[in-house]
Amino acid sequence: MQISTAAANFAPEAAERTSSRIDRLLGLVVMAVLPAIFWTAVLAWTAPLFGYDPSTGDLAKFAGSVGVFLACVCCAVTSRSN
Repeated sequence: MQISTAAANFAPEAAERTSSRIDRLLGLVVMAVLPAIFWTAVLAWTAPLFGYDPSTGDLAKFAGSVGVFLACVCCAVTSRSN
């Protein structure tokens, strides 16, 4: 029985690596972006109670800072799982 070249070149490991990268990216979004959005919303709703009205730029900087910080933490934690 002959094996075709397409079947011989198929590497399930490559598909598994791609799936793993997508899973890691999705995990990064869930662990960094969603909490950043949540805490930005909390800041936007509670800051006026303390006499501070944050501008859109302030909220964007806050969300970006929280998101980058959590992304760094997420990458550091998940890099150990390789």
